[in-house]
Amino acid sequence: MLVIAEWLYLDWGERDAPLPERYVHSEWIELHRGEAFSSWCQFLVDELNRVWPAAEAAGRAAELTARWERAVALELDFFDVTYEGRDS
Repeated sequence: MLVIAEWLYLDWGERDAPLPERYVHSEWIELHRGEAFSSWCQFLVDELNRVWPAAEAAGRAAELTARWERAVALELDFFDVTYEGRDS
């Protein structure tokens, strides 16, 4: 789950979309972009691949897909609330 969340943060943090002038979470975004954070995300992916090889994961594809989709949906809700300031 951490791989999913961190990779999404990296993707979101490196977007070119302009932030509102007084965006209160700009430090959080800066933390989740750049070479250091990209390297951290790659380390997590490499560790996941090391401890859970693709051959083993293939037998649980439906479960993994469901987890992935749920995690992405939760993170998207978080981003929407944070970026747009809407309640959900």
